[in-house]
Amino acid sequence: MKLSPEASKRIGTAMAEAMAKAAKGQKEGAGIAAGIGAAAREILAAVEDEVSELRTRADALEAHGVKYCGVHQRAMAYTRGDVVTHGGSGWIVVADKTTATPGDSSAWQLMIKGAK
Repeated sequence: MKLSPEASKRIGTAMAEAMAKAAKGQKEGAGIAAGIGAAAREILAAVEDEVSELRTRADALEAHGVKYCGVHQRAMAYTRGDVVTHGGSGWIVVADKTTATPGDSSAWQLMIKGAK
């Protein structure tokens, strides 16, 4: 799993702080475990935040799904996940919103190529 830049920075900072606390603790005779425990809690919190954000994004994607809209109509606006037939082929919208014609815009992706 690739973490966001914010989560990576947060984890890196926690690890640096834990190492500093552990080194200070060794000099002062205190336990290293306290610094490591604090770092582990910060790392776990960062990972939990990242997973929560990914779950939210996945739920939003799954909520819309794919919807067949019939034959493409020039006057209609389509949103991500809408599927149409055009020129004998099946096309799906991969942009947030489009009024472009399938095949003329990167907002559409060919799903099923029709026979010629």
